[in-house]
Amino acid sequence: MKALHTVLWGLFCACSWTWCIGMYLPILLMERWAWPGFAVFLIANVVGCAAFGYIVRTPARSERMIRDHAPAMVGFSVVAIAFHLFFITYLFTDIVRLDANRTLPLLAAIGVYVVASGLSWLGDRAWLVLAVVTYTASMWLIAGCGGETRALERIAGWNQPETLLMMLPVLVAGFWCCPRLDLTFHRALQRSPSRHAFLVFGVAFAVLVAGTLFIWRGPEDLAVVRLGAAHLLAQSVFTVGAHLREIRLVPASGGAPARSVVLLIPLLAIMLLPAFKSIVSGVLRPGEDLYIRFFVFYGLIFPAYVMAFMTSDASGAPRPRGWIILVMVVMLLAPIYEIGFIHERYAWMLVPTGIAAAWLVMRRRVAPWGMKAPVDEATGAGSNGS
Repeated sequence: MKALHTVLWGLFCACSWTWCIGMYLPILLMERWAWPGFAVFLIANVVGCAAFGYIVRTPARSERMIRDHAPAMVGFSVVAIAFHLFFITYLFTDIVRLDANRTLPLLAAIGVYVVASGLSWLGDRAWLVLAVVTYTASMWLIAGCGGETRALERIAGWNQPETLLMMLPVLVAGFWCCPRLDLTFHRALQRSPSRHAFLVFGVAFAVLVAGTLFIWRGPEDLAVVRLGAAHLLAQSVFTVGAHLREIRLVPASGGAPARSVVLLIPLLAIMLLPAFKSIVSGVLRPGEDLYIRFFVFYGLIFPAYVMAFMTSDASGAPRPRGWIILVMVVMLLAPIYEIGFIHERYAWMLVPTGIAAAWLVMRRRVAPWGMKAPVDEATGAGSNGS
């Protein structure tokens, strides 16, 4: 029974982490860097996320991290939900190209949110069953797309390898840091009988990411489009529902009125693409540009938070001045990410890499005024005496 529950929680994590990132970003990376781009994404993603269970290690440490960093974790869930709702509108507008019916993409995103909201009221046992159903359905849908890969033949070779190396630290930092803010991962670590659930996750998730190649690069007929869209919708419903549930349950969401507002905020993302298209003209790929811009959260904001406040066992909740410094750093670096990600001037990405490296070297000196000292649960005293 212990082994079974370990496997089930591994599948839960695989489905909760199969985002619109793993289901689409590999294709964009392959268009820029061919197969090495896919390999870097797969290895960094799987290893970085699977390592979460072995870095955090114990339920007690996970609970302490949630206590100290719950607001940031709720923010992470809000952005994850918003990203998926935006992606659904992008999927049906620009990728599947159903924009002739302008309301259909919006209704699809709203439908995902409504179904996910209903599922968010289920308990742990039901979510484990849902994980098995969702994972099995995704595997069946991917298999239905066939093993045709002829469309991949034009993605051969390795163009501009130095630019991929410039992006490598950002990719690694994102996948290494972001799982620590994922409340669904913390739930799995606390509920699973073994942290080896994250080893199961790594294998199961890698299979789903590999399936992405066949969804987007298989035969471009209506049947494959429908199967691929069904897989994307199923995984999006699971992820959105899992994060809605965590927002409802975590204490940092506040009382009922505040919690309701937080739960509704992601719905604003449904209008992002139509609003962007109405404001900006002359952009060849507005949906793709917005999609890439979401990575300022996963390549900059969330990794910066983790590196600033969560890289040491002595880390406690951020102090106000720590937040101020973090906001200033993000505002300084955000334009650099715009230049690097959107305009493909990858040399600029060496700037945040250098700053991150310097920060990690100096973090022991900065931590005492950047964070509140964690409370010793036995004595009630701060660990650094402050």
